Amino acid sequence: MAKIIGNHVYFVREGLTVDSNTVSKTSKPDNDPVTNWTNYELANCSGISPSVNTQKESSYSPNASGVYVKDDEIVTETEVSFTCTFETLSLLCYELLFGSGTLTAGTQAQILSGTAEVAGWVKLKQQDNAGNSILDAEFWAKATVSQVNFERAISRPQIEFAMVEAGTEGTVTVSNL
Repeated sequence: MAKIIGNHVYFVREGLTVDSNTVSKTSKPDNDPVTNWTNYELANCSGISPSVNTQKESSYSPNASGVYVKDDEIVTETEVSFTCTFETLSLLCYELLFGSGTLTAGTQAQILSGTAEVAGWVKLKQQDNAGNSILDAEFWAKATVSQVNFERAISRPQIEFAMVEAGTEGTVTVSNL
């Protein structure tokens, strides 16, 4: 049974040019060279909490005594998101927190001049204690800050990545279980 000990989160925002390709919902970075992703790692991810919410529609039909009973249920909507907890703050965290648009360290930006949501490709990578890959998932998402605490302890910001449909571009590979 595999034990996950390493979480890696990469985020490549929409509009960036990576390996001569402009990142969009229909154009994600490939894995050659690996720096297409590794240059965009959000450092020190200490946890990933998935959330799957579904909406269901039930159908009913009368039984032998005429009472309507549920006879089927189908999923009509699904929302999937991943909330990632980090041990360090990042420019992306501050950008989402202040809605400033893309930030550059040491350069002043206008608060609320951008948006508090950024779209892009996410890569989640999980490994075991031998460095073997357990999970490789790549999906289009919208990133938002879900929590940041500035107090007498280490700040552990949380960024939520809400998955958005991207056709056949989104992939998941589970290995070494």
